[in-house]
Amino acid sequence: MAPKSRAAARQQGQLQPVAFDYSGLEIGMRCQAESDGVYYAAEVVQVSTSRNRARAPVKVHFPGYESTWDTWIGGEQLRSKALKRSAPANRAPAEAAAVAREPRPKIEMKPNTVVIVSTSAAYLKGHQTGLWLEELASPYYKFKEAGFEVVIASARGGPVPIDAASMKGDDFTAAAKKFMLDGDAFGDLSHSIRLNAIDFKSDTIKAVFVCGGHGACADFIKSPVLKKAIETVYGAGNAVAAVCHGLICLAQCKKPDGSPLVKDLIVTGFSESEEDAVKLADKVPFAIESKLKELGGLYEKGEDWSCTVKVAGNLITGQNPQSSEGCTDAVIKATKATEAARIAGA
Repeated sequence: MAPKSRAAARQQGQLQPVAFDYSGLEIGMRCQAESDGVYYAAEVVQVSTSRNRARAPVKVHFPGYESTWDTWIGGEQLRSKALKRSAPANRAPAEAAAVAREPRPKIEMKPNTVVIVSTSAAYLKGHQTGLWLEELASPYYKFKEAGFEVVIASARGGPVPIDAASMKGDDFTAAAKKFMLDGDAFGDLSHSIRLNAIDFKSDTIKAVFVCGGHGACADFIKSPVLKKAIETVYGAGNAVAAVCHGLICLAQCKKPDGSPLVKDLIVTGFSESEEDAVKLADKVPFAIESKLKELGGLYEKGEDWSCTVKVAGNLITGQNPQSSEGCTDAVIKATKATEAARIAGA
């Protein structure tokens, strides 16, 4: 039997009309707007009072791009059908190419900021996954308690998928439960900042903390933006930390001399025995333990599911979710020591 059309289904009461909430929008408001899953800086230039989607677009302007018609969805985000670089016909090709290469706007950071980086991937080779919540929740609160500003960033920006398994049983830790009931914290996770909207050269950024979850194996492994961010922060002498599957991003990173970032450094990360225990060894692109050894890292591990943290200068690594608190404590200690040394040498 052929499926019913949407019009026929609506007439029979099977579909409810969709109402769109335009509350809170004002002309001139700066926001992030999404196009094909990627978030860009934008400015609202027109707002309709109608609630009919077909007749009520919200018009925004993307700096450096053509204006596009967007729809305000749920009062939370703007979605764009198309996004093209501005290249007026009267411009010479070289000038138009220069405009296309203009850097995108960067978000202003507050002083003394730690950037916590999360995956944006909800699937890994068909397996439902995402962020392992404990690995973000504990660091989030610990950094704030230590007096740092905290920014949650992700590859795409916007809502971050959470691995459901991290909200079950003992894996659903006290910090994770607190986070899910904290409107401000969950709001930060739901409106994460796109990685390439952050200027990692800024002296306001004191550390980068990369979370895990198997989603990281999908969008951290070949991420030029994350690679550059880590190399920039590490090269500036600031702390770079990664825990559990977050370490997969380090495989692509280099020291200033061009050698692998982990070479000759004591590191840890999700072990092969732990990967076998969760029965996802066939899903990950490579075993983190083996890759770190292959790159010349001095890999060390503790017992499965034990808190194991390794500090090698300004590179700090944690083996598994149980290591997220210890890894955060090490970052706080290292960052405060670095700042104290800079002040003393000033």
